[in-house]
Amino acid sequence: MKNQPTRIKNLPVRKIKNSINDLTYQICQLRDDADFSEEASIKYNRMLIERASLRKKCENIQSKSVISILFKKFGLKRDPKSICDYFESN
Repeated sequence: MKNQPTRIKNLPVRKIKNSINDLTYQICQLRDDADFSEEASIKYNRMLIERASLRKKCENIQSKSVISILFKKFGLKRDPKSICDYFESN
């Protein structure tokens, strides 16, 4: 029962990611037809815009986590680590 709040919290993100995956599949199917048919081209462009907006919404939801809020509040930056950073000799 302790895991239930976490699942509820991540539910919108999962739904959005599933929608993004569905749109990506549909976009791949329409990619070939978009060049030949104006109707398919319009549908293809609408799907691309919808997928982009869903990606942005998902990104916004994930950026509102407690850790990211603290990093923003205190001006800390996360430096991406490379594998070579672990093997540096001091």
